[in-house]
Amino acid sequence: MTWSAAGSSVRRLIAGALALAAVLAVPNPARAQQAGRVYRIGYLTLWYSTSDPALRLALVEGLRARGYRDGDRMVFESRYAEGRIERLPELATELVQRHVDVIVAISTPAGLAARQATSTLPIVVAGSGDMVDSGLVANTARPGGNVTGMQFLRPELAVRQLEILKQVVPEAARLAFLGNPDLPSDVSFFRALERQAPSSGVTIRFIHARAEVDYKIAFDTLRQTRVQALIVGASVTQIDPSRKVVRLVSQNRIPAIYPGRQFVEAGGLISYFANPADQGRLVALYVEKILKGTRPGDLPVEQYAGYELVINLRTAKALFLTMPAALLHQAVDVFR
Repeated sequence: MTWSAAGSSVRRLIAGALALAAVLAVPNPARAQQAGRVYRIGYLTLWYSTSDPALRLALVEGLRARGYRDGDRMVFESRYAEGRIERLPELATELVQRHVDVIVAISTPAGLAARQATSTLPIVVAGSGDMVDSGLVANTARPGGNVTGMQFLRPELAVRQLEILKQVVPEAARLAFLGNPDLPSDVSFFRALERQAPSSGVTIRFIHARAEVDYKIAFDTLRQTRVQALIVGASVTQIDPSRKVVRLVSQNRIPAIYPGRQFVEAGGLISYFANPADQGRLVALYVEKILKGTRPGDLPVEQYAGYELVINLRTAKALFLTMPAALLHQAVDVFR
């Protein structure tokens, strides 16, 4: 190769490099739009209860830690059904019409309403019962479709709640479960309690409460059947944030275990249930993966297992109950 040829080659390389630099310098609208994109997060829940802000705050903080700042790279479109299940489909449709990027649905009814409203928008369900039994997903390992999320270990949770209640009230033989017979999650929970009842030396009956107006009949039945201890179903949080059912239980002097610390804070005896903040952090992981392009159907359903025990010793004293030392040691919070 001559010096002239070598110089020509160098000039061509330089020219090519300059041309490439010029191309890269031209703004790429698609790239710029993606970098500055603001994602819309739909948030659908039945009731704005005391546990809901904790879940949402943890969700927001989890996304912020991953670079999605509220009001900057993401905005929330929140819809609350004010305890009316029949409103959920309408609110889910509103979120679809707002062109959200993902819907976070709190509870099985909210998840079902969201799935009914869209078969394409990604949906992350939190606070759900068995997602296969309810029809939210085909299977938990590879959900398929547009829905994923986390479910409670319903049979295991039911058994543990019954065990805890028997530790607190060992002489109790007649138990009841207060829940909604129209919800698959409550039905499967009660079936697990039924299976465990004989080995725990108890009988248990299903006391129906579809809405707050059912409370009078429900508590009349509890009195008439002389129930000695009560397990309050998770669906109760959908019709009553906590205070009314706690007041009625207290008036009837029934030892009860509740689905969430908010009930214990309101004066309930004991709760063993999911930590809302933990749920929010797990939801943030799902949402981040979906916003980065992962299909919901490829994200396995999480088997939630991080339950927490909360005890109210003031209520125990009022019921003349001695709380076992082992339970006090396991509790994450004790109200004295």
